[in-house]
Amino acid sequence: MQTPIIISFFECRGIIIGWDKGKRTVAVTDLPTQIINGSGVVKSYFDRWPSQELQFKAMKSTVSIHKVMGYGKKKIPDAKMREKQEQVRKGIDKIYSELRDVLDEIGGLNQELVPFYKEERMLKEKTIIKGKRDGDADTLSALETCQKEINRIKRTISKLKKPHKAKFDKLQRLRKEWKRIHGKDYVYVVDVELDQLVTCFRMSFVNLCNFFLSHGIKDRKMELQTLIQSFFMLSGLVTEKKNERVVTLNRNPKEPDMMEKLTFGLDVLNSFDIMSIDGEKYSFFLSDEV
Repeated sequence: MQTPIIISFFECRGIIIGWDKGKRTVAVTDLPTQIINGSGVVKSYFDRWPSQELQFKAMKSTVSIHKVMGYGKKKIPDAKMREKQEQVRKGIDKIYSELRDVLDEIGGLNQELVPFYKEERMLKEKTIIKGKRDGDADTLSALETCQKEINRIKRTISKLKKPHKAKFDKLQRLRKEWKRIHGKDYVYVVDVELDQLVTCFRMSFVNLCNFFLSHGIKDRKMELQTLIQSFFMLSGLVTEKKNERVVTLNRNPKEPDMMEKLTFGLDVLNSFDIMSIDGEKYSFFLSDEV
């Protein structure tokens, strides 16, 4: 019975946007022109950029949200593979027990082939001259006799296998499967706990930065990268008091406009009465010393 194949077609249209130096971008949509024209599609793409792609780009450049910390590996027993190995081993043992006499006879014939194979290889080496089979009559005759004996033994082996063809085919498949799964008793499970913790820390840090940009910056026009470089890279001093922790940042005289924004932002943070889990109040100040 054949499984039917279902193919779905989706009609869409592309709007080509030409740029300088021959570059171009194609915006694709499945909305008909009655709903939105080409200009509207292009505008929608550019309106989406600051709300989606730009946010992720900012997080990548600021806190490397796309980087992994490195995975650890745990070595654990593979129960399913061990069960599979046991099944294959039992299958091979069963066929060996059923064909014991035939296999013993074939094994004896294979032993008879060994000296003939060695003699054939030696005679072939002697009769190869300039890439062609040639030589004296005695050597060629000996090679022909040797090959006849090899073919005779092979025919005898084939006759022995013929009445048990199905079992020998199955035995060959089981041997091939055993070679594939042998030694695969363990698997390595990726430990992503560390990367999950670091990613959670990064996302929490980005959310705090965005919160500060939304509430602590007057015009709210500042990128995360600028926030990190201008504010979070400032040196400072932390003073422990009773039930209070005072954070004093050193002013950067080279960026007076940024320091004015930071002063406003710190006043906003202080108005939130931020407390630690131990009940200590956090206070933030910008040092007047240059």
